[in-house]
Amino acid sequence: MDALPYLQKSFPTCSIWPTHPPRTDLYAEPGMLCHPLASPAASEDWSGSCPIWMAGGQEQTIDAALLVTQRASAQGVSVTHWEFEGLVHTFFFVWRGAPQSKRLLGEWGRSMLEFVGASTSGEKGRKGSRSVFVKAKGLVEVERDITRLVPFGIEELRGWMKERVRKARVPDFHKNSKGSRL
Repeated sequence: MDALPYLQKSFPTCSIWPTHPPRTDLYAEPGMLCHPLASPAASEDWSGSCPIWMAGGQEQTIDAALLVTQRASAQGVSVTHWEFEGLVHTFFFVWRGAPQSKRLLGEWGRSMLEFVGASTSGEKGRKGSRSVFVKAKGLVEVERDITRLVPFGIEELRGWMKERVRKARVPDFHKNSKGSRL
């Protein structure tokens, strides 16, 4: 936790950061990090959800995305998840011209058309769930067993989340509303 960039004294701040009261995360105070609205992986029940489509790289959010994929699919939701080897979770926003980005955005577009029944194949809606790992070299797609994406469950995840919240510390310079200014 101490190594997070936004908790470093050198992290650029502005009139609204650090927040009042100060917090240890950019988007929520620590107690909210276990709530499903802040962390969808904390949601127990996905039944009745609309189709879910997720894609990204392999850092920070991957385990949570895989748990949501596994759990929602097990509860009857149509889920599609694409994981791209060796990339950050929002790589497609940063490197739009990369072959991986083009693949992701193409799949995203095809899926949206299927969701609304405008598929070029004539099929309406999404059928079933899938999880695809895309290798960096050659963009080779590897289908994964959607029932075995993560070796942990919601209770274990919640325990880790609560531990993170328990260990969260606001740096002294944020408590005093100080940091580097833009």
